[in-house]
Amino acid sequence: MRRGRSEEQVGVPPPPPLKAPNESDVTSAWQGARSDPLVSVVCHAFNHERFIADALEGFLAQRTQFAFEVIVRDDASVDSTRQLISSYAERYPAIVRPVFEISNRYSQGVLPSSCTLPLARGQFVALCEGDDYWCDAEKLQRQVDLLVCSPRCGMAIHPATRAHLDADGVWHCRTFCDHSTQLEDIPVSAIFALGTQFAPTSSYLFRAACIPRWSSFASANAPTYEDFFLECIGSQGQFAYQPQSMSVYRWGHEGSFTHSHRRADGEKLLADFRKNASATRSLVSEPGVSERDISRRDSIARRNCLRSLMRIGAIPQIALLAESGGLDEISLIERCAVAASENVPGLASAAWRVWRAVKPLR
Repeated sequence: MRRGRSEEQVGVPPPPPLKAPNESDVTSAWQGARSDPLVSVVCHAFNHERFIADALEGFLAQRTQFAFEVIVRDDASVDSTRQLISSYAERYPAIVRPVFEISNRYSQGVLPSSCTLPLARGQFVALCEGDDYWCDAEKLQRQVDLLVCSPRCGMAIHPATRAHLDADGVWHCRTFCDHSTQLEDIPVSAIFALGTQFAPTSSYLFRAACIPRWSSFASANAPTYEDFFLECIGSQGQFAYQPQSMSVYRWGHEGSFTHSHRRADGEKLLADFRKNASATRSLVSEPGVSERDISRRDSIARRNCLRSLMRIGAIPQIALLAESGGLDEISLIERCAVAASENVPGLASAAWRVWRAVKPLR
């Protein structure tokens, strides 16, 4: 396995969204009953009125020999997301199953998948957030075929195009989560060695048999994000990787996870780190996961948390993170140097103020 990503392309738009046919054309090649889908496509949306149509069109444009359903959940959006979902449910009543929340559950600490995965009727589950989309009409068929032929793998994944539209209307795109140029089985230990995302959520296709285990884990540990933990549990020890990029991940827009994470304050960043570190330790019983994997992930997570805290100059939280162990003086000096070298206004002075504040604790 290699870890890589393409060079950023500036001014080149991402692959265009697919366009769905009418419902009868979608289902024309299906074998078996519509009421017995092989795949459940699960989509989570919140204030995605600008994007949700692209996501739904991509699902409904899939050309498959099997029946599939689309479970799309709106977490009490305050824009027109709900109305847009309703319009698709009316046009595709045999496929689209809408779920509408009265109040926002994510703000109450409820993970989106805890509300949707138990509703899945398929043998396989595919995920895609409401602000991302699929750009290949053969995606589902390819991934199902791959998992059927790979009984040791629990999850199929692929690269995606990461796309960002800046304030000047210029696209910045690159292929990311590009691990190989060929079909490859990847052990779950690989996800513990990365400080960045291993696979795009929009690439996930996993066996529904893991849902009870995931629900139990999420209820007991309450992590603040899903992808890493769902990859670990859903893979059942091994991923089936395809090299084709078949989806687009919108990055950094208002309302996205990346945008909200960058705006988080120091107290939240540290609290999230602690909660997720505890959840990570409970993964040691999962297939293919070792104590060494857990230790490696903890070290990487600490480094990333420190970097995020330095970015916003959260000195009290950095001191607390240092006190909790795992950050020696050399590590802190190196982290400060790296942070200070980034082209972020005021970061250099903030980084060294952090070091002066933390040093007496060591």
